[in-house]
Amino acid sequence: MMNIKYWIFLVVLSLGLFACDENESLISGENPEIVLDVTEIASVDFNDAVTVSGVASSPNAVRDVSFYLVKKEGDEYQRLWFSPLQYADVMIGKTVDFEASVTIDDPEADAIAVSVSDPYGGNSVSYVAIGQINGAPSGSAYVFKDIELAAEYEHAGSQPYIFSLTGVNVNGTVKNVLSLDEIKQTGARNLDFAFANIWRNTTSYTAGVLGNWGHAFCEFRQLARGPVGRQCDFIYLTGSSSIPSGTDTCCMVLVSNAVANANNFDEVFLNAGDNFGTSNFLNVLESLFPSNTVGSNYVVNVKSNASGVNTSTCKENVTAGSYIAFCKIKNNERSYGLIQVVSLPDVSDAVDGTGLKYKPEPYVDGVTDNAHLPQMWYNSASVQAEGIAKLYGRSVRINVIAQK
Repeated sequence: MMNIKYWIFLVVLSLGLFACDENESLISGENPEIVLDVTEIASVDFNDAVTVSGVASSPNAVRDVSFYLVKKEGDEYQRLWFSPLQYADVMIGKTVDFEASVTIDDPEADAIAVSVSDPYGGNSVSYVAIGQINGAPSGSAYVFKDIELAAEYEHAGSQPYIFSLTGVNVNGTVKNVLSLDEIKQTGARNLDFAFANIWRNTTSYTAGVLGNWGHAFCEFRQLARGPVGRQCDFIYLTGSSSIPSGTDTCCMVLVSNAVANANNFDEVFLNAGDNFGTSNFLNVLESLFPSNTVGSNYVVNVKSNASGVNTSTCKENVTAGSYIAFCKIKNNERSYGLIQVVSLPDVSDAVDGTGLKYKPEPYVDGVTDNAHLPQMWYNSASVQAEGIAKLYGRSVRINVIAQK
């Protein structure tokens, strides 16, 4: 009995395998064919729509027809990522007529790509060449990858601390990340933001600790502002704690995860380039800056309430993958930029038992109130840091894109 059942099972199995093989043999290896009604557009106005139509066919059936703008690089076309991908409204069939209205919204476009796919991975692409785009606006972008900034020590000037979007010529080399020494040497004022270690006022012994401690991104012009407390930097550069004349405003704000996800910021940074598409995309940041007034939009603290001498609940604001938007204002004209935080410094050796708040540095001469910190921090003496002061010299890594 067992032998009969075994042989029946083998017969059924072989018939099933044969049926599968027969179905698979019906799938054609040919890619879809595309016949376009028009293969070239001599001239089109920027932001105008053109109609692309034709017939697509496939022995396996046409699954979808899509359209996107491309730029020719050498003998190949590359998709202009910031131009949207569109689909024609078609019914699946072996031969379909298609038509779509495609907006020419990127001045770098050399053609419209028409892509046809079947249900089994087959794909073909044809192109409608664009001869000329009239009235195309200009637009380009800065793209910086894996930039490193290190929090500067007090009464020193050698750390790569300040970011300059346009760059500063230092001894024949254009640098976008500068130390205070290099800024002092060149007299540069095209300076945008810094990566600072905040914890105390740096000009007065009795001024004591600040409300927020730890690393922060801060507008250069606001380094001497009370909640930042880096008055020593301006004094180092100019002899005065006043804002150095000739510097531009650069407002900064932390971007919510909802905004970042809705605008697909991760993909934006993967596809960003020195082009109109990147520059134009950054206009989505306009709503984050309702006015040209700096207000509170000058510092983004990595943590809030991280002081080891207060009891408020500590909150992490910035992590690897966070985004910070900035708005440069010069002569009442705006330009926008975006910071992507790649990695933050390890600060595990500087926090207390909470795992978040920073340990204070020891007091001096038996004074134990929070307003008096060791005088030796202010006269550049060698001090063994125990907590918050360990954050000096530690680096953040970021990517930056911004409008030129």
